Amino acid sequence: MTPTVPPTAQPLVSVGLPVWNGATYLREALDSLLAQDYPGLELILSDNASTDATPEICREYAARDPRIRYYRAERNMGASWNFNRVFELATGKYFMWAAHDDLRASEYLSRCVAALEACPEAVLCTTNIRFIDLEGRELAHLAATRNKKPVGKTRRERVRALARCVGWYDVYGLIRRDALARTRLSQPTWGPDVILTLELCLLGPMLVLPEPLFSYRLFETRTPEEMAASIGPPSGSAGVAVDWLGLYRELVRTLRTCALVSRPERATLVAVLLWGLIVENPNGRASLYLDVRARSRQALRERNYPAILRMVPLTALLWVLKAGYKALALLRRDRAL
Repeated sequence: MTPTVPPTAQPLVSVGLPVWNGATYLREALDSLLAQDYPGLELILSDNASTDATPEICREYAARDPRIRYYRAERNMGASWNFNRVFELATGKYFMWAAHDDLRASEYLSRCVAALEACPEAVLCTTNIRFIDLEGRELAHLAATRNKKPVGKTRRERVRALARCVGWYDVYGLIRRDALARTRLSQPTWGPDVILTLELCLLGPMLVLPEPLFSYRLFETRTPEEMAASIGPPSGSAGVAVDWLGLYRELVRTLRTCALVSRPERATLVAVLLWGLIVENPNGRASLYLDVRARSRQALRERNYPAILRMVPLTALLWVLKAGYKALALLRRDRAL
């Protein structure tokens, strides 16, 4: 039986859908959102100056459903700007970002609202994810590794879990508006979803419903460089680059400047974060290693000796941490025997 909120206590839910040239999957995504069985819904569409059929589709849906508000930018301001815009236009107690190419089961919102209403300390509710390809076929082999969530009763547990994630999809969950307003929202830098998820983890726990009520469409041929290019405005600026080292620095800065925790706890959280990202997370370690290697090679080509000197201790640290983790794993295995 699907839990629902009593009719007299149904808060408004704002769904923000930022889009740019998303005509291929937009109708399917809109139908999925408008089919929600939760009645208190407003849907905010923000078109980032699309050049395909997106404007026509948005106007068509807005004309026939009063729950929709449609806005269009005169020029493409970048994905981060558009993500923040739909939140700023929202009025509901709860807020959810929706991508133009993802799908949700009809009970997604009602289930998440019920869970958050029953747990006031939680800041976000999501479900497990069903990953799909461009044609909508399920990629079942990805569910086990990519459904890891930054959950836990304490900040330390949540930070460690976040650092061990393979992907960060939980910004597409249902979030308390007042909690989201206390974050910096989507930053125009590499990894805005990771930074925002960390900020939310510092504010409170996350709820996860076990059913895969959210279908996330993966574009497996899309490169990191293409993803980075879409974050900021496409012209008139240097743009956003793939920068794992910069992301890790920003995550550390987020923890070190968090006013919610004491200095000793900040130091602990930084250590937990870096250990999780670099040692316990093979993908995190590989991404950072490739970034450092590329920077080192560029510094050598340019004979930038100060940059080379900065990369040497970091490279050494990566190798030490990797070796230490392997030694610890062997020790645990021997003890288990």
